[in-house]
Amino acid sequence: MATTDTPAAPLATLPGALDLDRLTVIGVAGAPGALRALVREPRGRVRTVTAGDRLRPGRVLRVEPRGVVIETRQGPPALLPLAAPG
Repeated sequence: MATTDTPAAPLATLPGALDLDRLTVIGVAGAPGALRALVREPRGRVRTVTAGDRLRPGRVLRVEPRGVVIETRQGPPALLPLAAPG
């Protein structure tokens, strides 16, 4: 299972830790090669995504321990990073 150095529990209860108006990766879990990401959408919906899933800005190319790589029509693939404290 993939792990990160940032514990999720303190962020989940910290006021202002997440920008609630943006798409945010709030967690990554799973075995290498089969990672899934927990993503919070701007309207508050929380989803689990994997490669091939669609999000508002585009299609999920892959999930990495550091975040989600999204392919859009506007440019090259971009990393949506895992939320960090502060």
